[in-house]
Amino acid sequence: MSPADPGCGRIIDNFRLDSLTGLIRAGELDLLTSLARLEEHEFSITSSSSSALSCSTKLRHHLADAALPYPSWAYLAYYKLGIWLIGGAHEQAPAMSLFITDICNIIRSDKPTSPVAFGDPSLASERVWQSVLNLFQEGGDFLYDLEAPSQHSLDHWCTQISAVHRLIARLDPDLSVLMAQLQNLIILSAPGPRSQQAGIAFGGATCFFFRGATLLNASRPISKVQMLELLVHEYAHAELFVLGQEQPLCLNSDEERYPVLIRSDPRPMNGIIHSLYVVGRVVEILKKLLKDGIDGEPDREVTLANAQDMLSKQLNFGRSSLRVVEQHADLTQLGQSVLVKSRKRLAQVDSTQ
Repeated sequence: MSPADPGCGRIIDNFRLDSLTGLIRAGELDLLTSLARLEEHEFSITSSSSSALSCSTKLRHHLADAALPYPSWAYLAYYKLGIWLIGGAHEQAPAMSLFITDICNIIRSDKPTSPVAFGDPSLASERVWQSVLNLFQEGGDFLYDLEAPSQHSLDHWCTQISAVHRLIARLDPDLSVLMAQLQNLIILSAPGPRSQQAGIAFGGATCFFFRGATLLNASRPISKVQMLELLVHEYAHAELFVLGQEQPLCLNSDEERYPVLIRSDPRPMNGIIHSLYVVGRVVEILKKLLKDGIDGEPDREVTLANAQDMLSKQLNFGRSSLRVVEQHADLTQLGQSVLVKSRKRLAQVDSTQ
């Protein structure tokens, strides 16, 4: 949402809590500024532009009274509004007006937002849920459809998420604070009928224009360590989106693809840098778990054994991504900072093995 700032790499060199929090606040200000610019833009006098200005103003006014961090739905609405204006689909003005009204209703609602079941009509309308799915599908490799998990799965996942959040607060209070800002909406879902028939699934998903939200596949039970890995992994994607909100990570073309262990298909360099960064975050929290010993935690011995196994697996993923980044990435200053920090995280764990 902002022009590239060549000084961004210097800002986040140390990846401190205050630096990350400052960048989170900057992104929130950027959202308001971007909405205001839409209202100031000299659109041609059409029903589409008039409606666009009305939608933008309405959304911005609702955000003025919203608590921080801003709801994920606001970023989704801004993105949808921008895509609509670029596309010039004037006939969609009534539908867009209804969509923005739905979003504003969510923003002013005092209902709890996390975790929630995908498609929950008490939280959002069907058109909003469909927009969420459409957003994730724009990457080209997401599921055909999603549905709410069974009540049994929802109960299990809500319990496990609460337990893991308490564990993260014990192991890394700073990380816990950041996760409360960048992973404050957890949407529990399951592959829908078409995806089930095609044998397509996923673990978790996070994207730039649904900031603060994470989609998780809650169709089956998972262990505490698996939940820890999943939540921190998806959070780390969101953190890297914030770090990179003012400049790219690399200059490689998305047509360049390289194989890495963490994925079965060759990935573009931007995705590989993401994989390196999130694995670094995961191995760091796993190391803290093992060092802490988690005395007093239920099923302590099983959790520690699972954590050791997960750490070995993640280290292999990290080393694979690190080799490819070192050999093939055309890094920006920010990308170089990410590489240095990720290499350090992997090396600190490697030195204790």
